[in-house]
Amino acid sequence: MEINIEKIMNEIRQEIREKGYSYNMLSFSEVTDTAADSSVELNLPELEQNMNYLNNYYNVISYRPLTGNKLVVFVKRVIRKLTKFYVEPIVAAQNEFNAFNVRVLNSFFHNLKRQSETQSETDRINELADKLSVLELKLKTASSEIETLNDRIALLEKENSELKNRGEN
Repeated sequence: MEINIEKIMNEIRQEIREKGYSYNMLSFSEVTDTAADSSVELNLPELEQNMNYLNNYYNVISYRPLTGNKLVVFVKRVIRKLTKFYVEPIVAAQNEFNAFNVRVLNSFFHNLKRQSETQSETDRINELADKLSVLELKLKTASSEIETLNDRIALLEKENSELKNRGEN
């Protein structure tokens, strides 16, 4: 069997013309990712509560207490024994899968928590750096004003001394 690439390309071009596609349409790089919506706030306490729930209840139990009258309990026991070979491996596999997923989620949660704490520290450092910049600017302004006032004092003392000298003469 021979593949005619030119024929396939012509069919694709024809389909593009029929659907009205053009070369000036959006490319993948121009489409924004709506899944990475940064407006969603991270609620660490709620996430931690959910992680605690997962850590406590990831294990599936294959048996529940049997209830009912004696005949119903007997029938349920018989059914349980007959299906045990089938149910127990499934439950064990599910528990193993759940445990693996909870470990992965715990790892993600702890990394996220560490990043959040680091981000909080970084935000606090940036806030303090901004305050420091403002204070340094105020210090420079105050130093400049003090220098101007010292110059003014020196000038006034000079004038005062000249006036005293004139008054004595």
